[in-house]
Amino acid sequence: MHTQAATPVAPEVAGELDRIVGDRAVRAVFQPLVDLDSGDVVAYEALARGPAGSPLESPAALFEAAYGSGQVAELDWVCRAAAFEAAAGAGLDPGLRLFVNCEPASLGVACPDDLWPVVDVAERRLRVVMEVSERALARDPAGLLAAVARARALGWGVALDDVGAEPAGLAVLPFVRPDAIKLDLRLVQGRSSAEEARIVNAVRAQAEATGARILAEGVETRRHAEVAQAMGATVGQGWLYGRPGGLLACFQEAGHFTPATRARFGRLSGRAALVGVLGVGMPAAPAAGVRGAALGPGDPLRGEWVVLMVGPHFAAALVARDCGDDGPDADRRFDVVITHDRDLVVRAAQPLLDRLAPAG
Repeated sequence: MHTQAATPVAPEVAGELDRIVGDRAVRAVFQPLVDLDSGDVVAYEALARGPAGSPLESPAALFEAAYGSGQVAELDWVCRAAAFEAAAGAGLDPGLRLFVNCEPASLGVACPDDLWPVVDVAERRLRVVMEVSERALARDPAGLLAAVARARALGWGVALDDVGAEPAGLAVLPFVRPDAIKLDLRLVQGRSSAEEARIVNAVRAQAEATGARILAEGVETRRHAEVAQAMGATVGQGWLYGRPGGLLACFQEAGHFTPATRARFGRLSGRAALVGVLGVGMPAAPAAGVRGAALGPGDPLRGEWVVLMVGPHFAAALVARDCGDDGPDADRRFDVVITHDRDLVVRAAQPLLDRLAPAG
């Protein structure tokens, strides 16, 4: 969901936004949408992020600045192209749908020429679902309906986001006729009330009349999943199924962070909340979306190669200590330990996190 505020933008923020939009410096992260019965992933939602450590890293900050400076349409195209490019690069299963947030105003503006090749391929090959917020209904219903018509002309599906956040928006549901109705997380996580029951009944009636699927946002616990199913949802989205994880690595020397490794870690940064690498001479931003930290020559980590991953359902660490051999790198020996013990992995990650500089 993107913020819709149009507040004045400070000069330094406007300058940062100009750089991000001009350099197309937006990355996409993905969250799975999961069948509540089988647990199978049925789709992914692309979420935009600004440069790591930037004051405009969050989508809310990005779009607040864009509305305040009149750049929302171009920024929206940049975010959409980043999502398409990342999905294609990751080899998204053609059987899965890709949910992409859209600002209705941007669909009435031509795609920038440099982004068109990516967008054109995506429109023909990906199963895109345009996701718009219920809040857009009250603000500009005519503009939203025009955007929906344009999306359908492209062969896209349409999802209505945050349903229940603005109860007045329920009146427009029959006109939008979304393919997917996404219940606002407050309905799933909050206490039952008469107002909530009215909203859920209206959504279920719309779904029964049109065949739309009901999705639940904010599913963070098994209890939330049960509540979502009781409301008629068949698909869930939230930290229970895909909370971003973190990846940390130590390479001894910055020279060991090769171009191929740099590219791989750059791709991984689009899927994890934090990606950090350490080594002697390591720059602060060694790859797009990757945080770097330089080790001093006498740092104890200078003698180790480390790769750690911590996620919601998985943790692993490979730690290799240099035996001190001289000669070619290919002939050097290491004592190696691999573990999936979550507590041990978290403890091993702490010294690496302590050495990362504050964001920005």
